[in-house]
Amino acid sequence: IDTLKQSLNTGCQGVMVARAGLGRPWLFAELQAALSDKPFTKPNTKTVIKLMLTHITELAELIGSEHQAILQARGFAKYYLRQTELPKDILDALRGCQTIKALNDLFY
Repeated sequence: IDTLKQSLNTGCQGVMVARAGLGRPWLFAELQAALSDKPFTKPNTKTVIKLMLTHITELAELIGSEHQAILQARGFAKYYLRQTELPKDILDALRGCQTIKALNDLFY
């Protein structure tokens, strides 16, 4: 965030966010708050997990395949989970899940 402000203060007209937004869909609200010097409260672990599970569920609906959504989730879940205080072995448990129900059972 500080780097963003410093970059924009040099006169550049834009910055690239790229991977910083993976597993962090609130990033743009966070950046907007920082640029306008407003406070931003990062989501807690429960909210991050809910966002991740919503992402996976909606992905399954979008592509029409729960199995494919689970496979993709194994790749991007680590980005969500690094935003939490959950133990690292939870990612291993997530990789063993075969259904969205199993994912929900893992976290709730």
